[in-house]
This record gives sequence, structure tokens and C-alpha cells, in this order.
Amino acid sequence: TVHIRDRAEAYHKEHGAGRVLCEAIGRAHNYFPRSSPSRKVRFLRRVSGRALERSKNYYWCYKNFIAQIVREHDIELIHCFSSMPDSLAAATVAHKAKIPLVLRMGGWFWYQKYHNTKDPLKRAAYLSKMNYVYTVSSCLAYNSSALRDRTWEMFDELDIDGPDHQPIVDIGISLPEDCSNVSDPLEGHNINGHSVVSCIAKFKKQQKRQDILVEAAKMLKGKADIKFVFAGSGPREEEIRRMAVDLGVEDNVIFLGAISHDRIAKLIERSDVVVLPTEYEGTSRAIGEAMTYGRAVLASNIPANSEHIRDWDTGVLAQNDPQDFADKVLSLVNDTERRSQIAENAKEYAREVFDPRHNVIKYEKLFGHLVENYRR
Repeated sequence: TVHIRDRAEAYHKEHGAGRVLCEAIGRAHNYFPRSSPSRKVRFLRRVSGRALERSKNYYWCYKNFIAQIVREHDIELIHCFSSMPDSLAAATVAHKAKIPLVLRMGGWFWYQKYHNTKDPLKRAAYLSKMNYVYTVSSCLAYNSSALRDRTWEMFDELDIDGPDHQPIVDIGISLPEDCSNVSDPLEGHNINGHSVVSCIAKFKKQQKRQDILVEAAKMLKGKADIKFVFAGSGPREEEIRRMAVDLGVEDNVIFLGAISHDRIAKLIERSDVVVLPTEYEGTSRAIGEAMTYGRAVLASNIPANSEHIRDWDTGVLAQNDPQDFADKVLSLVNDTERRSQIAENAKEYAREVFDPRHNVIKYEKLFGHLVENYRR
């Protein structure tokens, strides 16, 4: 975001166009004058989250706020994540203002929600909204070819017409270069003499598979001095904590809960191996961050992961099976030389693929192309 903002501001100074919005949250009190200062940001966060789906009033407040910003700042393009209802509000404004809308495609929560909605009428209404959003959009920007291929299959299934322009453009990974002044998230935990295997992911149902790692910890107990560290929170966290106790590995695992971005960077720096067992992904931020820091990554062998991980070269792939994860964790922990080579290869790959300074140029060209086409 910082790189995009800085380049956009420089572009605006040079060309006097392409106004960039940097102060929307700070200006919230102009639109919601009755909100107290301590509640403004909380209200905006709530408005931009799932609560909008439960209230038409929130949706229209959000839409009207975006419309006001577009008018006041002569915004020429809107970039928005594809999740509802954010995308619906952005699509409504973009359509009326006759400016291009770029949707960031980072997953398929929308597809899951459609299938999890039991009421036929609500399901049909939700599909109608999504169809409108994707039809109005000028561009769908994916973070991996695997996600794009899967999304196209979903579109075919649901008879959704997306825009012609659907490129693959990653946002990039931006992490602190120096973590020396960041508090150690492992401080107070007994990790002396242990290898650190960390999993940085939300505890999401039907997607993340921290349970595989807990079972792997049980298989490796007594075979190696390993601490499995979980950073993140979510619906399954308590279930996984209880599972660790039931399997007798509570001393072999550490649950940090949700931690700040800079402490995530510190955790990656302290880790020997970063693992990610998952059923599906777009492009995993955790994998990109670990590779950027030069750490060996072990991840589920799914299309989105194998797009970036060449097995035993830029990382290691495993089946979603506790024994396979256990065997490969043990191999990486014991073979320091091979692990170091994988980590070095991963870091080199990350420089080429995940550097935001490169990716922002791709976005700048994409945005410029779309705006120019709309001006014609």
C-alpha cells in the first residue's frame, strides 16, 4: 500500500490527474459527524466488514460514502477486494460514475457462501448480486493462475459472465527489513534446544488444517526436539487447543493467538521451518512472507501452492496427511544443509515474484490502461 500510495502521489504531482485517496478513514467524521472520535474508526471497520450484509442501512451508508469520496477527489478508478458487500458498494458507485472497477480476486469465499446459503430465495438474491458485481467490473485481478482457473470453473457452473480482462497480478509482500527492535513472540516459552516449526494462519473451518500439525506433533514426540508454533485466531482455535491436550502434546505446541504484523515477521525470523496445511488457497501470504525472509516452507500440495513451490527446490510439498507432514518436517529439521539451500532458493524466487516494487509497476500499467480506455 505504501509503495502504491507513494507512486500515485508522485504521478499526481507530475500529471495533475489520478487523484489518490489516502485520508478516507481520517475524514470519516465529515460524513458521520455524530460519531465520537473514539468510535469513528471502529464504525468504518464495522461498515467495511460482514456487518454490511446484515443491514441495508450499512450498505447504503458505505455506498454513499464511497460515492462522496469519488466526487470530491475526482477518482478515476476503484480497486476493491471481491468480498461482499464491499464489492457490491464499489460496483454500484463505479457503474453510476462510469469509471473502471478492478476487483482483487484472492479467494472464493463468495462461492462457499453461495453454497452454504440454504434459503433458495436468499441464495438466488446473493447470486444475482455477485453476477452484477462481476458483470460491472472492468477487470478481475487474480493472485495466482490456479485461483483464476478454479474461478472460471465456478463461473461456468453458475453461469456468471466476467469481464474480458482477467490478468494475474500479485500485490506483493512487504515486511519489516529489521526486526531487532520487535518484541519476541516466543519470549517466555521454553524453546531452548528446540527447532521451531511455525504455522501462521487463521483457524478457518473447511480451509486451514492445523489439526494435521497437531497429529504430526504426536507422531514426532520423542523423535526430535520440535516446538510447533501456531500464530492466528479463528473459529477452530479452541478445538485445536483441546485436540493438543487430548493427544498429549500440549508441551510440544505453542498457541500465540493473533499477533501484529511486525511480530509475525519476528516469528518467521525465529523459525526453522514455516508450514501451511490447507485445503485451498489463492496465494498464501504466509508462504510469500516466509520465502521473502529466506525460510524453508512446507505446504500442502495444492495447485495454488505448487505454483510457487518447486518441490525440494523453493520449498517442500506434502499431502494433507499427518504422516507425510511429520516425515517432511523431520527431514527438514535434521538436514540443515538441505534446508538452508531450499531457504536460499525461496528467497531468490521471492525477490522476483513477491517484491511490491515490481508488482506496483504492473498495477500502475493496468490502472493506466483501464482509465485511458474509459476516457475514449
